Amino acid sequence: MIASWLPVRPEREVVTAWAAWLGLMVAAVALGLAAGVPAASVEAMPYVDRDGLLWPLRSWDYGWYELIAEDGYPEGLPEGDARRPYAFFPVWPAVLAAGGVVGAAGLVAALVAWLGSLAAFLGVARGMPVLGGARRAAWALACLPGSFALALSYPDGCTLAASVWACLLAQSGRWRWAAALGLLVGAARPDGVLVALPLALLAWRQRRPTALAAAAAPVVGLAAVMAGFWWRSGTPRAFTSAQELWGRDGPTGLLDLPGDALTGAAGYKGPLDIAIAVLAVALCVAVWRRGPTWRPWALYAVAIVGVSLLSGSVDSIGRHAAAAFPLAWVAADSRLLARRPVALAGLAVNVVLAATVMRLLP
Repeated sequence: MIASWLPVRPEREVVTAWAAWLGLMVAAVALGLAAGVPAASVEAMPYVDRDGLLWPLRSWDYGWYELIAEDGYPEGLPEGDARRPYAFFPVWPAVLAAGGVVGAAGLVAALVAWLGSLAAFLGVARGMPVLGGARRAAWALACLPGSFALALSYPDGCTLAASVWACLLAQSGRWRWAAALGLLVGAARPDGVLVALPLALLAWRQRRPTALAAAAAPVVGLAAVMAGFWWRSGTPRAFTSAQELWGRDGPTGLLDLPGDALTGAAGYKGPLDIAIAVLAVALCVAVWRRGPTWRPWALYAVAIVGVSLLSGSVDSIGRHAAAAFPLAWVAADSRLLARRPVALAGLAVNVVLAATVMRLLP
């Protein structure tokens, strides 16, 4: 039964960390709105619905998800921006469509995202490999640059929760539930398929053929989405073609990343992205050096960060690194966050990144 693997008593300190983190993100949005949204943000996000007290939570690419929820994916592969919807996977548009049935798509999206982030915090805390480190793991996730995305009306919180709980269920031998969550993750985000790596290693260690089959669930989810895109667009390149429009031109752009980040982004954003990328790589090395027992988590973290950098874009590295939950574990285990200035700096960076994404800052 599900109740057998859910926490009997959600740890008070973990929930407190989540509530404090979410409160900070929401307060940043409210203060940004009170200070006045720069005029440039209106031009940069012409499709964003500005109704409601916390409408910036629906900024960034929310409009594309909403478009898919209302109109579906375009038939055939159109030219130019019209093919951009194929860069987005269908799970989150399905959530918005369900919310639209009751006339509250924005509210439903926010509630689902926040509940997903709570489940993610509980999962990261529960899975912390070091005994007694649950509270530290929760705060590490809160302070990890990029975790701000878990508070937005996006699939990030739910996919992180599904990823970490799939691994925890697999560890305890509950492979049917792990496969179900893995299938969801594979269909929710492009990098969700990478959770198949730790699942496969866990299945190999348990020497169970059924577990190895279940570990492939994220791959099945991804394949189903790609098959649907192919059927709808008429070409197997629908996803990659759309990604190119977003500036993700693959490994060939890797050497250009530092220069692009420094010259293509205004002011502080480029150097900040580079600093986050360096931090993510350093944490990946730290996870790998923890030894064989950490190997599934190291492989997953390296894959997430590596694919993000190899995509040819560095501007989403913080968001992608937050999905690599083993980075929060190693940050908590190193006790780096025991130094209050480091923890406060991480939270401050999250606020800056959130304000930048929502165009509350230039």
